[in-house]
Amino acid sequence: MMDAADRDLASRGPSNPLSFDPEVRVCDEESYTLLAAIGDLDRTVAPTLRQAFASVSPAIAVIVDLSGITFIDSAGLGALIGGIRLIREKGGDVVLFGAPPTVASLLGTTGIDRIAGAYGTRDDAVAALTRAATTGIAATNCPDVPRIR
Repeated sequence: MMDAADRDLASRGPSNPLSFDPEVRVCDEESYTLLAAIGDLDRTVAPTLRQAFASVSPAIAVIVDLSGITFIDSAGLGALIGGIRLIREKGGDVVLFGAPPTVASLLGTTGIDRIAGAYGTRDDAVAALTRAATTGIAATNCPDVPRIR
């Protein structure tokens, strides 16, 4: 039976869904790759998230859907930071969206929302990546952060 996060992801109509684990989904869209994390992003799921980031093609934009996250610990934060770094080293860019209030607060406290822009909706995240592609500035919430090439 699908839970609310699975139904939400399915309703978006991903063109090529791949599933590493019930907690992390990867969908290749036309101009970006969507990573959707569902449930607890903890030490048991962090390796799966790292694997999902590693599977992304070089120089691709990545949008991370956090709307299905119910909890995140230091291992989950580490996997998120490591994934952002990996994608940027490959010449890509990363934005986050949909974090529930408790997760959004943690992203703000740790500064992750400043190294990878955190947006409320998928449309806002896509728009940020589009702006970044045309300006050469990373799609963060800090406009003065240059894109790592």
